[in-house]
Amino acid sequence: MRRLIACVLLPCYVAACMSWKTQDTAPEQALADQQPDEIRVTLADGSQVLLEQPAVLGDTLTGICEGQPVSIALGSVSHLEVREVDTFKVVGGTVGTVALVALIALTAAAESMYW
Repeated sequence: MRRLIACVLLPCYVAACMSWKTQDTAPEQALADQQPDEIRVTLADGSQVLLEQPAVLGDTLTGICEGQPVSIALGSVSHLEVREVDTFKVVGGTVGTVALVALIALTAAAESMYW
């Protein structure tokens, strides 16, 4: 049962350690380098689009948005962001978890001394 709970909760922990990082390179270069499953695109008008399965075909950025195929001209892309592991969140989460486990263990040990 514990393994099942751990398997269910693991994706939550992994997602919590991710952050959107703005890419400094051209969209086609960022996609070629990182091959992400999804990206967040900010358009010239300030609106944002979350694209799954992104690809560049010629001068067009393509992907799936809310289950529908989408094509965006590269000229209208202000910038794009890719999810990356955030080291600060990983370290903070690890330290916090260890501290919580230690606190629970100390509390249990202190209570057992009085019973």
